[in-house]
Amino acid sequence: MSSMRGWHRPTRVAIGLFIIVFGATVFFAVRERAPVEDPSLNEQLEPDAVMESTEAVVTQAKGDVRDMTVEAERQLTYEDGSTRLVTVRVAVERGEADRNFVITGKEAVIGQDNKTIELFGEVHLETVDGLEIDTEQAHYDEAENLLRMDGPVTFSRGRLSGSSVGGIYNEERALLRLLSQARVVMAMGPGGNVDATSDTASMSQNEDWILFERNVRIDQEGQLTAAETVLAYFDETTSTLKQVELRGGGSITSKDGHSAKFEEMQAQEIDLLYGDPGGVLRYASLRENASIRMKGEARETGQRVSGKLIDVSFGPDGELLTNLDVQGDVHVELPTESQRPVRRILAGVMSTVGNEEEGLTEAAFTNDVEYR
Repeated sequence: MSSMRGWHRPTRVAIGLFIIVFGATVFFAVRERAPVEDPSLNEQLEPDAVMESTEAVVTQAKGDVRDMTVEAERQLTYEDGSTRLVTVRVAVERGEADRNFVITGKEAVIGQDNKTIELFGEVHLETVDGLEIDTEQAHYDEAENLLRMDGPVTFSRGRLSGSSVGGIYNEERALLRLLSQARVVMAMGPGGNVDATSDTASMSQNEDWILFERNVRIDQEGQLTAAETVLAYFDETTSTLKQVELRGGGSITSKDGHSAKFEEMQAQEIDLLYGDPGGVLRYASLRENASIRMKGEARETGQRVSGKLIDVSFGPDGELLTNLDVQGDVHVELPTESQRPVRRILAGVMSTVGNEEEGLTEAAFTNDVEYR
């Protein structure tokens, strides 16, 4: 049996076959324990393997700097030069400490080019800044600095968590892409939890933003946001929202029972700014086909304001409007009982006065004002 004869030869040959080439300056430091002599283990050898060793450790370096360490309980080498590892741990160390990460899995296969690793079973990636990714199958390409994941993917980082079907982690850019059925949940403070879904999404660790693309829906404690594209900036420490940009037609709707004073805001483009405490909405800028509808009193329709540009400021609770300025083709529908005709005001500019205790108290109209 050839594998039996290979078992008794020095196992350093097997380790030597596992080489991931990074350049002419690469060298390897190999450490391995003595072969196990238990005869029962011989029965476990795979017939296609030409070499098997246990508790293998391979350290790779560039110059005097260690770059990657691969550890495995078992290592099997095949005639085609490929290597399979059982219970594997891959530790990648870069020049910048904040880029270091570790990948573990039940099994791994080293490609014939010695530059790729296929991982199977309970694949787990963890970075030094707290990002954790879990999946069942992944492909790591050292030359591209990419970890590609098939099937269900879950991740977490601080108070952020999420899932998708398929994903790509770019360790050089510290960028996680969620390829399908993306979902991101952000546990927040008084502003409420954020539960976002979209066709795809990308999360930047270094720049603290998440880009949601296509069919974006965000539920923040009963306040629903929808758009074709949403770019959300968040605070790394608290995982609370700082700024959100809606593009491709956006809307924000307050469900029945939500404490916000507005019922709906709509525009082709919407920018939102959040503040303390806990990521509360403080400012909204609506551009192109912009409108905002206020909640009405009992048996009354709510006031609706539209224009080319609308700027809205909110009080510290994120609910009470303290300022509302509208420019260009201003159209105001005043509150009225449902059975009465709607009264309207048309103007070029609308400006308001308000405060954090009472909300909006006065409104002024200029430029071609009409009352209907």
